[in-house]
Amino acid sequence: MGPYVNGFETRLLELSYTPGTVRNALKDIGSIGRWLEEENLDVSELTKESLEAFVCARRSAGWRRVRASGALHLCSIT
Repeated sequence: MGPYVNGFETRLLELSYTPGTVRNALKDIGSIGRWLEEENLDVSELTKESLEAFVCARRSAGWRRVRASGALHLCSIT
């Protein structure tokens, strides 16, 4: 996800998201990127369905605070 982080951060700030929201979104992107690597998936395979699989995988692994896939809609901001 590295090549996308700076542009994503810039875009969220342009859209007036708060610094805390931006920070949390960047953490989410990092978690998603690590999960994609674990699943041997390419960023091009990131879809609504794969985000839902990410959330399910994290919850199944015992993560208590996992954002719902709907909250990850920030990932689709262009």
